[in-house]
Parts: sequence; C-alpha cells; structure tokens
Amino acid sequence: MINKLVLEANELLKNGGFDYAFCGGQAIDLFLGYESRVHGDIDICVYWEDRNRIIEYMQSRGFLVYEMLGGGRAHQITEVCDQRMLKKNIFCFLEGCPLVKTYPPDADGTCWMEFFHVGQTELNFIEFLFNDKSEDDFEYARNREIKREIEKAILYAEGIPYLAPEICLLYKAKELDREGYQQDFEKTYEALDNEQKEWLQSVLRREYPQGHKWLKEKLYLHKVTGEDVNEVAKTWPSDHSPLSEDEAKGVIANMQGNYAKNKKGSIYHICLALCRESDPGIIMGWCGLDGTRNQSEPELFIILNDEYQNKGYGTWCVKELLRIAVEEFELQSVHGGCAKENIASWKAMEKAGMIQYGTEDNGDPVFRFFANTEPG
Repeated sequence: MINKLVLEANELLKNGGFDYAFCGGQAIDLFLGYESRVHGDIDICVYWEDRNRIIEYMQSRGFLVYEMLGGGRAHQITEVCDQRMLKKNIFCFLEGCPLVKTYPPDADGTCWMEFFHVGQTELNFIEFLFNDKSEDDFEYARNREIKREIEKAILYAEGIPYLAPEICLLYKAKELDREGYQQDFEKTYEALDNEQKEWLQSVLRREYPQGHKWLKEKLYLHKVTGEDVNEVAKTWPSDHSPLSEDEAKGVIANMQGNYAKNKKGSIYHICLALCRESDPGIIMGWCGLDGTRNQSEPELFIILNDEYQNKGYGTWCVKELLRIAVEEFELQSVHGGCAKENIASWKAMEKAGMIQYGTEDNGDPVFRFFANTEPG
C-alpha cells in the first residue's frame, strides 16, 4: 500500500509541467511495495533544466522556497532571477511547518535554518534534489561519469515515478552513520535483481576503492604459480590466444624470475593476477609495477579482461598497487600514464590518489603518487 503523503505529493507534482521522481526512503518503499520505516521527509529527484519552473510552480501553490547554501545557511528565493545556485537542493515548505525553523536574514540576504528530524505527517514540506541527464542517461550528481540508462534509472509503481533503488543506495552509501541507512540497504539489496546488484557493486568499487561496508565482492592480487597455467593460457595478453601450455609455463617462469629481482626500495618488475575470493581460480586480469626504466619509481600497469572493464576494478587495482609499493617495498613514489582518450584509466588514477603532473608530447597525461600523499 502506497504511503498517503506519497499519493498526495504525486497529485501535487504531476501537474507541474516538469519531470520528477520520488527518491530517498520513499523511493525504496515504492520499490519494496511496503513502508519499511518512518521517513523524515519527502525527497524528489528533478533536473537542473526545470529548476526555475519548479520554483515558480511551488510558489504558486503557496510554498516558501529556500535554496540551501551549506553549513546550515539558506537563502529564500522570491524571484527566480535572484538565486545563489551553490547547492543541489531546495526546501519548499508551508508557513508553520514543524520540520523547519528559519532565522531573520543577515545583511547579505541569507539566514540560518534548522531542520528537525521528527517525521513528516502532512504535505507541508518537499525537498527537491537536482540532477543532470543526457538524452539517454541519468547522471549521478556526485560523479557525472557514473550514469544509468533513463529507463533503468526511473521506475514506476502504480504510475508514480521513483528513482531506482540501486541509485538511491549509491547516494546513501556516503553517509552510513545516518539513521536508517544501513537498514535501507539490508532490506533493499536482496530484493534487487542481479543486474541491479552488479551495477551497484561496480559503482561502489569506483567510488570507494579503499573499500566499503556494502561491497560484497572481496578482491585480491596474487603471484602466479604453476597451478595457474590454464588461466594464464586463457587470459595472458598476447598476439594470439589461448597460449599453449608450454607458452603459459614460460610466461609463469618469466614472472617468477622477475619476482626474485624485487626487494625493499627497488622493484624490477612485478605482475599480479586479479582474482575474487569467491572464485580464486579465475583470473580477471593483470596488473603490476614495472621498474625496468626506474626501479625506485616504477610505472603501474593494468590489463583487465574485457568483461571486467569499466566496473570499478581498475580503480581498486591502482589503490592496491600503491599500497604494495609503499607498505611492502617502502617506495616513495609511483609513476603512471594512459592514453588521453582512456578516460576510465585517467579517472582510476585520480580516484586512487595519483596527481597529474604533466603530459607527453602527444597529449597523454602522466601521473605520480607520493608516499606522503594519502591515497584518496
């Protein structure tokens, strides 16, 4: 049964002339088909292109409109031509709404605002959260490189639009200490289909390469042995595939010989297989540190099998390689680079804490990580 406030809010918004979708806890309830817990307010996902239309529509329905500025500060919008546009959300509420308290404005027109998490019982408050979209994709506001096809991002329950639960959980993943967020994950995750789970896991890996409580998949890097010969034959990058058994054994022998040349303060070459703890016999790709040009500042490399690309594994590998370089080999810096067209690799290095310090003659970016810079 759909919550009464959701029904009332949908009746209010459906004639506004703009696209919208319920998000946050109410969206999760629409997905689950029942009210999972008491929610503090009504959150609505909308698009930047409709901002002025939304403001004017809500004002026409008697709502006060405030844009949030951060740090508890807000600015009342009385005319759409006078906006600060600093944050992605606006509060709309009726006079006397018990959820908010505003203080007299300062000389700059801004004021302090308090929000009280007492639970909403009447349709006297709506928070709008602004997002971007392309013709085909919904774009995650905190990282526009993360996208979801519109038809997968916006779902419907009895004609009421809501943001897909996997996207709602991605937003909630940043604030695990917020009341109810862990409960939202536990109730929602198992109800997702496999494709939704895979999407959420892939973007969590990209956003949280250092790890996250909600990541189900445990990864590790390992040095190959003779037991890996069949997987090496299938996955080793070569001008022909698969390798013969003798060729795979030769690759393993070469890697093992390189392992013996590495020591603290110096890496000659280390190549590691990427695997999952749940399926350790499957090699997902290769990564490592190549010090053949500079053993005190090796260059990292990553080669993922096609089916594991663009799913956050590269970012995890960069992060783990930097840890290995610093903690296991006591190196002070690591070098990296990629083709300028390879945006995924570019973002993976930045996300892991590497800093771009220049470009090659052809425009390819080059990066460096310093041990006194904590990976991000």
